[in-house]
Amino acid sequence: MSMNLKYDINLGDESYSVTDILPRDYEGTVVIPETHEGLPVTRIGCRAFCKSKITSVVIPDSVVSIGAHAFDDCDNLKKVTMGKNVKEIGEYAFAYCNRLERIDIPEGVTVIERYLFYIVLKKWLFPTQFLKLISVHFLPALIWRRFITQAVSSSGMK
Repeated sequence: MSMNLKYDINLGDESYSVTDILPRDYEGTVVIPETHEGLPVTRIGCRAFCKSKITSVVIPDSVVSIGAHAFDDCDNLKKVTMGKNVKEIGEYAFAYCNRLERIDIPEGVTVIERYLFYIVLKKWLFPTQFLKLISVHFLPALIWRRFITQAVSSSGMK
């Protein structure tokens, strides 16, 4: 089964946002392109992949923003590879991704909305400065202790 991404032009900065995946039941890896029709792809829109069946996603360096609920309830999603220029991640962006095993958060992320991961990850790969952005509002209280323990141990902090 082949997959197509839908795009909207971002007025004002001459770039595109990924807004949808067709068909929604596509199972496999999605590699978001750096450009579309000669312009950079800089955003993943709100709910762009919400409830889709994708298993992994590669987000290019051109993307700076991931919208609210962008990957919410992607139950088959296991791995997310984020480009180094992501700065903002919207609320519930990876909520209810119950099979998510690995996600690499780039060092340049400066805005994290609430309940980013409403799940339990198996592998935390967060830069040390990411801990400064996190508060109890981002994760359910039951996994907060696990998050801090694993983040600190993987960063080498004591």
